[in-house]
Amino acid sequence: MIDLLIKNGEVLTAYGLLKTCIVVNDGKIVGLGSENLVSQAQKVIDASGKIVLPGLIDTHSHFREPGLTYKEDYTTGTMAGAAGGVTTAIDMPNVKPPTNTLERFEEKKKIAKSKAVIDFNHLVGVTDNKTETEVARRGERLNVIYVPLLEEIPKLAKAGAAGYKIFMADGVYPHPAELFLDDDGIFLELFEEVKKTRLTVSVHPYTTKILDHDIERFSRGGRTDPQSFWEARNHYGGMVWTSGIARLLPLQKATQVRLHVLHVHTSDSLNMIRSAKTQGQSITVEANPQHLFIKPSDIKKLGPFAVTATTEDNIEALWEALNDGTVDLIATDHAPHTKEEMEPGWKDIHGIPYGAPEIQDYLPLLLTEVNRGRISLETVSKLVSENVAKIFGIYPRKGVISIGSDADFVIVDMKREEKIKVGYTKCGWTPYEGRTVKGVPVITIVRGTVVMENSEILVKPGYGEWVPGPAYSRGSE
Repeated sequence: MIDLLIKNGEVLTAYGLLKTCIVVNDGKIVGLGSENLVSQAQKVIDASGKIVLPGLIDTHSHFREPGLTYKEDYTTGTMAGAAGGVTTAIDMPNVKPPTNTLERFEEKKKIAKSKAVIDFNHLVGVTDNKTETEVARRGERLNVIYVPLLEEIPKLAKAGAAGYKIFMADGVYPHPAELFLDDDGIFLELFEEVKKTRLTVSVHPYTTKILDHDIERFSRGGRTDPQSFWEARNHYGGMVWTSGIARLLPLQKATQVRLHVLHVHTSDSLNMIRSAKTQGQSITVEANPQHLFIKPSDIKKLGPFAVTATTEDNIEALWEALNDGTVDLIATDHAPHTKEEMEPGWKDIHGIPYGAPEIQDYLPLLLTEVNRGRISLETVSKLVSENVAKIFGIYPRKGVISIGSDADFVIVDMKREEKIKVGYTKCGWTPYEGRTVKGVPVITIVRGTVVMENSEILVKPGYGEWVPGPAYSRGSE
């Protein structure tokens, strides 16, 4: 007897979309083929009229544990992920205290194991900066004394961290001051140490002083509205982002580190990276759903809940980059903040945190574009599953429907239409509320167990398991 048989669906395998059944035992895929070859199964799922995709892997989740659980926690965040077809999530280190030492990494694993409903790992910080607070025209500013944690980098790799994260900025509230870095010399030193681990370092590119300058210009004119912040971030085609990437590319070339660039969405950035890739640089690129689906016109209605929007030209350039392979993966940057934190942004956009819940909604938004013919289903799956697993060293355990891989699936109904509503996230809002989508996840399966069916979570917190990074050494335990 086997544990699970999925039959009558179209299955997106490494060989393309096939009409086949999937046989699962002990959490692994043990067969693909005819159901006539299977005598008995404890559970049978009839996927008639539906498509079975590899489970999604989100490498940019802010689940806010420890220290910020009034916004989100591992249970609510991973439930939102499961409802959206995500079977593995890698969350970020900007929590309190930040995940930047072996001790804190191990503690965070314990917390997640007790609360997650899907599989997980973490990115870890490489600095533990010291700060002094001063007052600037923008409000609270931090003078940062950069403290690189070179000795922690190999320890965290051996302990199984998924990779490293650096926030490329100086001391600007409300971002995590301990994890800032705006010193190219220290970048080089850290990159050299990270390269030895063969893990990926994910960098949020930014040039704070450009944004500061533009914001001060607006503020002197009495503008603190959401539109003014959007205009500052997108001034000169998004120079605040593009200039940060222009600094990162030669640093990567010098050190040969495996660089993963986050939040890429400006056409100039994409062109620079496209050129660097053709020259053989080891760079991978993340796009986020907010830069694909939040438009400038949304700011009038949503205000501070939509300042993640980029320009119409950048949106088109980003879709082109998804289709031509310049962008390697889509990750959510699921960054929930409470309504109470966000609402003051209608009057003073500079005094609120930045980000939005994304993890439950990005797959149906993408499937809607598949139905519209803007992108293929195969390309979407690579961007949210296969490529992700390869970049972070967990392929073929994750990211593909193949014999021997984990039985992680999302079954989607490409004909089903729904309106997006607020889901499992603790923050209680989504910028996509009320949008009609066509193509939705109806069942999510993690290691052969149905964790979500028709938006209902069917497993208890703690079902999720830690998925070690590729440098994991059992001798480090």
